[in-house]
Amino acid sequence: MNRKEKLEMLQRLDEKTLTKNFLIPLYESEGMGCKNVRYTHKSMEFGKDIIYYINDEYERRIYTAVQIKKIKITTSEIDTIQRQIFESFGEPFTDLLDGKKKNIDRIIVLTSNEIIEQAKDSLYATLKGARLERLVTLIDGNEFVCLLEKKLPQAFWDQYDCFNKYFSNLKKEFENIKEVSAIGQMESIPLEDIYVSLKLCEKMKGLPLRMDTNLKIFEEKIARDKMVKQEKRDRIIDTEKALNEHNKLMITGAPGSGKTTLLRHLALKLCKENLEKGEKIQAPIPITLGEFSESGKDLREYIDKVFEKFEFPKAKNYVEEDLKQGKCVLLLDGFDELATRERQDKVTSQIQGFLKKYPKARIIATSRIAGYHDELKGFTKLELMEFDDKQIERFIDNWFKKTDPDKGKSMFKEIRKNKQIKSIAQNPLMISIIAIIYEEDKELPQKRVELYERCVEVLLSKWDKKKKLKNRYPSDSKEFILKKLAFLGHCKNKRILTEKEIMEDMLKHFPRLGLKEGDAKPFLDEIWQRSYLLRQVSRERYDFLHLSFQEYFTALELKDKADGISIIIRHLQEPWWEEPILLYAGLSKDACELIRKIQKKVPEDIFFRNLILSGKCISIADYTPPELKKDIINKLWDLYKNAEFEFLKDKAIQALSLIKSDNIINLLINDLKDKDGSVRERAAWELGNIGSDKAIDPLINSLEKDKDVFVRGSAAWTLGNVGSDKTVDPLINLLGKDKDSS
Repeated sequence: MNRKEKLEMLQRLDEKTLTKNFLIPLYESEGMGCKNVRYTHKSMEFGKDIIYYINDEYERRIYTAVQIKKIKITTSEIDTIQRQIFESFGEPFTDLLDGKKKNIDRIIVLTSNEIIEQAKDSLYATLKGARLERLVTLIDGNEFVCLLEKKLPQAFWDQYDCFNKYFSNLKKEFENIKEVSAIGQMESIPLEDIYVSLKLCEKMKGLPLRMDTNLKIFEEKIARDKMVKQEKRDRIIDTEKALNEHNKLMITGAPGSGKTTLLRHLALKLCKENLEKGEKIQAPIPITLGEFSESGKDLREYIDKVFEKFEFPKAKNYVEEDLKQGKCVLLLDGFDELATRERQDKVTSQIQGFLKKYPKARIIATSRIAGYHDELKGFTKLELMEFDDKQIERFIDNWFKKTDPDKGKSMFKEIRKNKQIKSIAQNPLMISIIAIIYEEDKELPQKRVELYERCVEVLLSKWDKKKKLKNRYPSDSKEFILKKLAFLGHCKNKRILTEKEIMEDMLKHFPRLGLKEGDAKPFLDEIWQRSYLLRQVSRERYDFLHLSFQEYFTALELKDKADGISIIIRHLQEPWWEEPILLYAGLSKDACELIRKIQKKVPEDIFFRNLILSGKCISIADYTPPELKKDIINKLWDLYKNAEFEFLKDKAIQALSLIKSDNIINLLINDLKDKDGSVRERAAWELGNIGSDKAIDPLINSLEKDKDVFVRGSAAWTLGNVGSDKTVDPLINLLGKDKDSS
């Protein structure tokens, strides 16, 4: 309801209804500070419809009378109003608190309608003659609406109390970080204190294609793709702008890139707006898709359960209307965590069916890049970008600002001078882990698996020692069980395990650890209450703090198993298993055996999945035989240059950007001289993804001399992210003279 509609509603009410339903509740509200509010309207009230008092700075009572009107006040009504004002001041009233007669100190004349200026002037002229002008206040309908909006927002919202409770509970749920970014802090960290605004990238349009599509469909799509001219280029979009622009949005990103935190930030922001304005602008509805899938309910039914969870138990009818009007935002987290194609297909069907019934509903969903292949029709897909230098610095500043700002500055210097650790720190989850370790060690591991290893060590034992807490069970026993539980969950394609599942699995391994059945519950409690690596979702359900930790422990278990590679081969083409496989390669140090067995036992397919995965494996492993590494790099480059299908080019260059081969950097630099502007533009962009200092001078040359505006734009973006002093002057010059390069 907008302000005009609110005013029109008030003007339709008679004085008695206006007083009882709006004025009395307003003056009795906490924000007004009025005391002993009385409705005195009767034949002998002498112009006093409502009486109340407030205490002044000396705790003396100041009595106020309110005259209530519903008419437009013109000059013809002034005589009546003047008479009632003089009667109010002239006739004492009986104060029910002590039974004594009291005089009115001031008068409010309030109408739900308009007060004509001539009428105001006439009234105040008369009051001035009687020296009463400072004791009388006129309030018209617009001022009345503003007062109600500020002091009594529920006046226009019949479900205010219920929604207010829902928004308050939701705000309480999301306002503090409970995951890894808060581990080790003495106090929980407010989300807004550490949140860094993320950037989104709209990728060049390629045809959507699921990786399990058969050859015939693949060939048909290639044929159609050749007939479609490329219309869009990659563009960077501010997150807030994207969220406002799109009603149906899928946000994809790498593991730990901040997808869940982004949804929580949005939910928190919407809750605050609703609470501050006292009006239901848009109601966020957070849904973890894995939990929704396991519930067995349809989406509409599950939404009611979300409201019930946050203490709005009978929301169904209210929410039904809001869904139809587009006043709800569904925040669907973790499409990739549905794990199996069957579950993804079922949830996709539910979402599409829901949208047919509620076409105005806003939906913002998230998924890892590898787990989403444009299943949701009509959704705009945007990809979360990695942190640039400024975002890394801002995150670190936010992390340390309340504890040790100098430590934050020294950590940022450490990250900037080490390219490998800097590339890892471009991910919000990983930079959180880095911060945790740096607080403890004042130095940083150099590889991703080493970061996980050190973080697990810190969380399983170091923090308890720091807090002088004694553990009953050794950390190596806990790590052993966490590996087993992670592997169990991953094999079952689920994040959440019941206490029964956990207990049954732990008891299988307890004899090896010298533990008994009676140790099961205290052992589990010590893990989730002390280490934070496992968390209690509800009374009898648990999951890992972040899916990345489940994947890391799964990789550790794979490495311990004699048939680890055989298990990997069985799950090779499942996106759910990609991250554990890559972490396995990192833990194995040498990726040769894994890659060779993949090449031998799994035929390459039309999507080059084996090749792309092999490229990612050699990027994370310590060592790969030079000939094998060279062969994979050359094949990826050939795929990047010659693939007919756009998404294959993307996947090839993504793998190459992880490897950061000098040869590939040189080839991309050479592409900056290509006759085709789109080749030059893409080369400039991909050099930014690789992040090599060797590319700075060639990119500056492109920035200053290339005639293609898109090439200059890509070069500018890349140079802006490099953070080198050499890039400052060229970029300033571009801003000064180039009006086209956005």
